[in-house]
Amino acid sequence: MKWFVKCFRHYADFRGRAPLPEFWYFVLFLLPVLFLGFAVVLGVLNCCNAGDAVRRYAVFLVGLPFLLPYLAVMVRRLHDSGRSGWRAGVYLLIGIAGRVVGCFSLKPGAAAWLADADLAIAILQGVYLVFMIYWLCLPGEPGQNSYGPVPEA
Repeated sequence: MKWFVKCFRHYADFRGRAPLPEFWYFVLFLLPVLFLGFAVVLGVLNCCNAGDAVRRYAVFLVGLPFLLPYLAVMVRRLHDSGRSGWRAGVYLLIGIAGRVVGCFSLKPGAAAWLADADLAIAILQGVYLVFMIYWLCLPGEPGQNSYGPVPEA
């Protein structure tokens, strides 16, 4: 719990380094929180017979407050292993591109190439996710690196 609170204290702090436990305990605590939040919101919306668009926006709004601290701790974790935080930004941009293309490819009368682009972006995001997990699991660099001193574990 202390790692989760620490990440929220450093809500938008992309500077410095984060040790392995800080990132992974934050993710471990965040997953059930998001799952419960989504379940409650979708359960309430089901009772109200809300449309699909309302459900999508509601799920987006439940996850939105956690996006910035998640990105910040991911960037700090990458910094700890000596990598640039822009790798997390690239992953975010691929995800956004996938959602935008996916949204347009589902519309009636959409160009056929949009479905192919949607599939290609999904594959790219999956491959990049494997690399991200690998980079996030690497041990931190011993001693000070260009992103700051060794974080306390």
